[in-house]
Amino acid sequence: MITVSATDNSPTDQMTSPDWFSRVLSDQTAPEDLARYEQRLKDDSTFRDEQGKLMNLWDTARLLKDDPDIQDEIASTRVTQLAGWRSRRQPLLQTGLGLAAAVVLAWGALFYSQHSGVDPATYHYRTAVGQQQTVTLPDDSRITLNTGTELRIEYSDTLRRAELMAGEATFDVTSNTAQPFEVHASGGVTRVLGTLFNVERRDNGTTRVSVMEGKVQVHSPDSATTVQLVPGQAVEYDLKGLGTITAADQDRITAWHKGRIEFHNWPLADILREYNRYSAEKMYVDPGVKDIYFSGSFTLENKDELIKAIENAFNIQIHTAPATPSS
Repeated sequence: MITVSATDNSPTDQMTSPDWFSRVLSDQTAPEDLARYEQRLKDDSTFRDEQGKLMNLWDTARLLKDDPDIQDEIASTRVTQLAGWRSRRQPLLQTGLGLAAAVVLAWGALFYSQHSGVDPATYHYRTAVGQQQTVTLPDDSRITLNTGTELRIEYSDTLRRAELMAGEATFDVTSNTAQPFEVHASGGVTRVLGTLFNVERRDNGTTRVSVMEGKVQVHSPDSATTVQLVPGQAVEYDLKGLGTITAADQDRITAWHKGRIEFHNWPLADILREYNRYSAEKMYVDPGVKDIYFSGSFTLENKDELIKAIENAFNIQIHTAPATPSS
């Protein structure tokens, strides 16, 4: 059993992974704690994986707590015992999970599998660093997975559910009003009927949704906010909520589908970070190099071309080194 506890005031160096998850979801997170959290996500691959699993459990709880069969089962349980238990415990996070979802975390998934009458078809896809793959689903929807991506798909009678556990994917979804398509990533949900869109789950805890065709709805991790995106729009979100709607970088998405990286006036740090996603050998510059901006289009297979262009343009040296375990 996994329990999401109430926010506490423990020193951050003593906090467990669930403690961090609980604190960041609350509205009591100090800016300095949020900065420590984001840095740890970047530096600690084990912690990042643990947070991803907690986000996935959060997704499941929020979905299952609204299932009619589970709502009926919750209503028929021994309410007095639950009430007594609740009075002896600290309140759960007030972010939409609630008592019903806490019960769901304990036994909801098992109940659903036994009572729903549906045996979902499940598909699991994964690409290695530098690999890309396009798959066609039974309903003729197509998904293109970018480098270092892991994706799980479940089909039931009423829902097509994708869980983006890492990386980036473009979804070309066949329209079906009776069976909506949802992408779950980092606690948020992107819901469509049929459209073309891209979802990128980043190592820093943010997720970016970009729309090329049709319309999509993006729900924040705490379910408090929903936005609708139309072609050419994008939005980012993290555990704290949704950002503002911006223009989608469709050139970047189109480029990686063609095996290229394309950028317009990007900071050098972002260029190297993007290129490093595709290679086990990472590029970096000396810490003293100031912010510089660069535009260009290069093949993913020939990073030497990029290195030479940047070094010649700015008279700096770009170094390469094997990836570390936390990269």
